[in-house]
Amino acid sequence: MKQQDLRYVPGRVHYSIDYVKGGRIFSYAHQIDSVISFEPVTVLEIGAGGGVVTSALRALGLGVTTLDVQTELRADITASVTEIPCSDKSFDVTLCSQVLEHLPFEQFAPALSELRRVSKRGLVLSLPDASRHWYIAGRLPKLPEFKIPFQLRRWAPVPDHALEGAGHYWEIGYSEYPLTRILREIREVGWRLDSTWRVTEMSWHRFFRLENS
Repeated sequence: MKQQDLRYVPGRVHYSIDYVKGGRIFSYAHQIDSVISFEPVTVLEIGAGGGVVTSALRALGLGVTTLDVQTELRADITASVTEIPCSDKSFDVTLCSQVLEHLPFEQFAPALSELRRVSKRGLVLSLPDASRHWYIAGRLPKLPEFKIPFQLRRWAPVPDHALEGAGHYWEIGYSEYPLTRILREIREVGWRLDSTWRVTEMSWHRFFRLENS
């Protein structure tokens, strides 16, 4: 199995104030809202990042444990998502946002399996989706806003600069990684898909709300 190259794992300098710009704050809101929808007490957050979501969840009274393979981020647990040093069902919910693309795709299913092992209720997963995305939105009196999405898959391999620049081995939407393949991997591991969606203000981020069946 191809191993992760830690040179491509984001470190502390990556999570500057510029990292939050460009709509990422909306993605943070989706993370927080999706986690609390499970009504958890304990949360395992994979990828310490800049600590914005961690702080918000802790401010809401949740017990959050962070895990990251990058030592300089000073997570509560320094380990790989493919080998989580915690017992079965240790946490109500796991949150893994914009992390698994930093591993070779061969490790995607093992990581999902390990996340399922330590989760009681579910997983909030976010992955980059490179397919082109548009939507038409509208609102009628006394009715909620509606959105009609459109998207176009990229019929090309993942470009070299995705790994060298962002540390991404793969992304949804490129020729080898269509959404159908990602959903199949998720199902085969044993997760039940509750819903999947893209963040309107940062459509590159696709979310999955997964339940532990």
